[in-house]
Amino acid sequence: MSQRMPSAPQPVDAGMAANTYLPASVSRSDPASFASTFAAARTFAERGWPNISSRLLLEARLTQWSALPTRRMRTRSLGAEVPGAYVVATKRGLYRVAGGEIELLSQGQFYGVAKTGRQLLAFRMGLRAGAVWAVDPHPWRGWRAVSTVVRHLSRGVHQIDLGTGGLYLCDTYNNALRVFSTVNPEYGRAVFPRGRLDHGRGSENYAHLNSVYVTPSRIYLVCHNESAKTGRPSELLVLDHHFALVDRRPFNGRSVHNVVPTANGLLYCDSLGGRVMLDDRPIYEPGWFTRGLSLSEEYLVVGGSDYAGRDERVTGAGFLAVLDRKTLAVRTEIRFPAMVQEIRRLDGIDLAASEGWFTAASCRVGSSEPVDVSEPVFPQTRGEYAPRGGPAPHPSRLAQGQPA
Repeated sequence: MSQRMPSAPQPVDAGMAANTYLPASVSRSDPASFASTFAAARTFAERGWPNISSRLLLEARLTQWSALPTRRMRTRSLGAEVPGAYVVATKRGLYRVAGGEIELLSQGQFYGVAKTGRQLLAFRMGLRAGAVWAVDPHPWRGWRAVSTVVRHLSRGVHQIDLGTGGLYLCDTYNNALRVFSTVNPEYGRAVFPRGRLDHGRGSENYAHLNSVYVTPSRIYLVCHNESAKTGRPSELLVLDHHFALVDRRPFNGRSVHNVVPTANGLLYCDSLGGRVMLDDRPIYEPGWFTRGLSLSEEYLVVGGSDYAGRDERVTGAGFLAVLDRKTLAVRTEIRFPAMVQEIRRLDGIDLAASEGWFTAASCRVGSSEPVDVSEPVFPQTRGEYAPRGGPAPHPSRLAQGQPA
């Protein structure tokens, strides 16, 4: 069925534009045929469709990435049962894992994933630039990209998260934390907690900021510090919501990813050490490069991959492990078809994302104590945040532009 392009300027799904409006001679799967992209762009400009610009088509050519499919792709068995439903971002695609099945939602290089209601926000990396896409479930077409939320981003964005202040992005290659309004994503600001870079990633102050967790009182940031190159341990930065530095301390780990403040300590991945840590104590040591956490009241899900050089990361294999949150007993360990970069739970609140801060505040990892949300005070900020008039608004309300 043909689609009608709106006349008013609106964010355009570059992949869907390429799928729908490119002439038959321009194949999105054949790189050589994309040489005619510029001629196609001129054609669209002559037809008065400014939204399909040469910039969007050039991005489609460079990334060679099609939009999320309008029909479900074939699923296959994982060979083991994974409790719950999850979205997994990898170097080779965006996957949905539920039960014992895995479904490829889209090919491409993905990293950060955040949730707002039933919608997903996913960072997709192109060859020259990156963008955050809004991805919606469809009753019979499957998950599909419906719009570009933020475009013209660095390729180096890592974790993204929705907090009470907006959409937070770790602009890793630029040493920055970027915050965008969820009502109007055209407006945003960049913060440089470790300073701007004078010589790119070769600068002495390059920290490789890769993970963020937002509470109503604090912003937690992980400085990876490229431990394998520099020999320095990773660090935790704690900011207030005016982006002033409140605390800075080293992790007991190298090339750390993810950070989750819980009632009994900070949960994070000591990636280079092949461990998952709770403060200074290892709680899971699989031996592979740990990266990606999902935490619920029942389970801790850990992602990871083989140790690989940068040129081998697209083809490298990954892992998923499911641990009991109370006992830390391993329920499932499975091989994954790509290097895992991020995990988010789909069928409930994920305490490893900022949406779950209220429950994570009283969730004890490795403890059978029940989760109690009556006193949402983090041990790291005790006395600095006292809830008034109930909890902070849920990020999904903010993302929908609803009043707090």
